[in-house]
Amino acid sequence: MVVGVPVTLAELRDRLANITNLTATYSRDEVRDAINYGYGKILRAIHSVNAEQFVTFRDNFTFVGAESEHDISDFFPPVGRLTKLVVPGIPANSGTSQNIVSFRYRDFRSADFESAEAMNRGGEAGVVYDIMTGRIPQRNTAVPTAAGTAEVAVQVDYDSFRVVSPISGGIYFGQPISIPGVGPPHWMDADGESEPTVGITSDYLGTVSSFVDAGGYVTIGVTPRMSLWPAVGAWIQLYRTRMLMIAPVFSASVTGRLYYVYHPSRLVKDTETLDPVASEHADALIAYAASWLLRSSNDGQAERWYLEGQEMRSELMQALDPVADQGSQALGSAFDWMRDY
Repeated sequence: MVVGVPVTLAELRDRLANITNLTATYSRDEVRDAINYGYGKILRAIHSVNAEQFVTFRDNFTFVGAESEHDISDFFPPVGRLTKLVVPGIPANSGTSQNIVSFRYRDFRSADFESAEAMNRGGEAGVVYDIMTGRIPQRNTAVPTAAGTAEVAVQVDYDSFRVVSPISGGIYFGQPISIPGVGPPHWMDADGESEPTVGITSDYLGTVSSFVDAGGYVTIGVTPRMSLWPAVGAWIQLYRTRMLMIAPVFSASVTGRLYYVYHPSRLVKDTETLDPVASEHADALIAYAASWLLRSSNDGQAERWYLEGQEMRSELMQALDPVADQGSQALGSAFDWMRDY
């Protein structure tokens, strides 16, 4: 496989502008969204025929013994699906000498997953897994009276505060966080006739923008700004965004190299680059982006650029999967190019 030269979002803007001077009449946000539309098309095409192009690994990842839930919120690139865990040595009491643990995806509501959960131990021989995505409360064993929270100790500003250290379960940039009573007020009409004058406090929900552990305290910065200062002694709630659930659990803690297929993130800043695997196919991305912009203004050229993008996508899929058959979207298949236009 040829890996293309890294291409930045700014360079993609320039290339898109050079085609038909499209960016002259569209905002920067519209152009960025169009580029991400094309980026998503290319990524899905590559994933559909050869997802192993996006394999990476995390060294020294630990599956805690007898634990079914594992936080993978801070994985970068984000986890798409797991492949295998390579460990230097399986615990002697596991009854096996293998050093590779395989993973099979199963919905956690499925009968297969529930059957695996019923096994008390045995993860060393292979596990089934599912990935939960959302706002999942982070457990905190250091504060048993309020699981998942940390006590606010010192007020700093409307966008930062200090909490007691350490924070069990850790903290990371971009982590969702909520604080009771310091969110924007909900205004209501007190007498039914005048302008709304009574403000009811709400819980704050934001993300962690910075954190500094100074020993004894952690100063946490958040965005957006809070409407009020958090009170001394208040409690904060940290959340996990992605949680790995496995069954059966491991008999003892196991550490190794965890291989997984990742999903590249959308482009936001002009300095961010395409994933190296997708950079080789930037021309198809540009064609899709041009069609997206032109379609938003009912320009007749939109169809032409979309079909050109479809042709290049089909060619890249056939290049990645030379034995593609009629069930694929590769060039020469029965796929209808216009069905999602």
